[in-house]
Amino acid sequence: DVVTNKVPVEQLSLCKHHFIGCVPTFHEYSVLEFRNAALPLIGRLISTGVMPIVVGGTNYYIESLLWNILIDRPGEQHCDSQHSHRKTMEACELSLHERLRAIDPSTADRLHPNDTRRIERSLEVFQQHGIPKSDILLERQKSEQGAGSQGGGLRFANAAVLWIQCDYKVLDERLDKRVDEMVRMGLKDEIHQLHETIRLRGKELLPTKGIFQAIGYKEFQAYLDVLDETKITDELIGPGDRLEKAFKACTENLKRATRNYARKQTSWIRNRFLKRVGQAAPDVFAIDSTNVDKWDSNVLQPAERIIRSILEGQSPPMRPLDRIEGNEETWKQHICDVCGGRVVRGDHEWEVHVKSRSHRRHIKRAKKQKIEEDADNYSGGSDDHSELNKPSTSEHEFG
Repeated sequence: DVVTNKVPVEQLSLCKHHFIGCVPTFHEYSVLEFRNAALPLIGRLISTGVMPIVVGGTNYYIESLLWNILIDRPGEQHCDSQHSHRKTMEACELSLHERLRAIDPSTADRLHPNDTRRIERSLEVFQQHGIPKSDILLERQKSEQGAGSQGGGLRFANAAVLWIQCDYKVLDERLDKRVDEMVRMGLKDEIHQLHETIRLRGKELLPTKGIFQAIGYKEFQAYLDVLDETKITDELIGPGDRLEKAFKACTENLKRATRNYARKQTSWIRNRFLKRVGQAAPDVFAIDSTNVDKWDSNVLQPAERIIRSILEGQSPPMRPLDRIEGNEETWKQHICDVCGGRVVRGDHEWEVHVKSRSHRRHIKRAKKQKIEEDADNYSGGSDDHSELNKPSTSEHEFG
């Protein structure tokens, strides 16, 4: 409960919640399962005059409810098919992204090579249907009203997206405080319990399934490694020892991962909601929550007025955000040889990478190695070492 920052019991009692605590900890819950469970529930609520409010969270899951974007697995044999498909992929020498590019280059252009789960799913679609995922989406685009290159049409005509925004500096402080509160509520004990369960169940649990997909556990792997070492050596555990330092460092990792995820959510909304090419999309309203002392006037009351206007068939009192013009974003590959072949997604990310401290450190190390290699290879009989002082081609390449 603490690792996933589950909604507290006192808040759950304020109104009816659904899908809280309904998935076993180590179950590999998919967006397909979520959609198949959530859509019937939403239909029942609407039919009884109850307005469903979907709160997130994981925007891809929300997207699966708003648009018909997912491709169903044929029949009931998908579990065996998926297992067989993964075994086939493991036996293949090509990387997952290379395999996908060979059969479906259009989809491969949209996915980062490290996006293993979505690449596997795209390969699985090809194995199950016999045609690339991009072809299935193209056919859907032609046959469904309001469909586009990213999938089928909009499911609900009167849907609206309330984007609760916040100044980044204030948001970062809130997220850090939230992690500190998680630690106070027993995060360490819960991580210990999860780790012990994994130890007892062994290889039955994979780091790509269940709770391991979420932010909150994997960030503490370095701490758990130190914990296992101290158990073996029977070290005395004190507040200033290596174990405590490792926990504090991992807590900072969790804070950093949480802040980064918040920024990814912002990019997702811009690219998938505001920049949806050729598709009907719900209006997105920005609501500023920076000043929590004015929550009622700045957040609650504007949200109520927007929703009430939509339900009554009237124009909302505030304008939705403008759509972002432009072509559909595809993934442009940049490979940094200096950083060991690291793959960077997109031109903007590349610009950020080449200015990063890590990249500059690799450049410095590569220059030093080049000078040492030149010195080792230098075999001239004179004392003239001026060649070492000339800028090499590598230096120009490294910039």
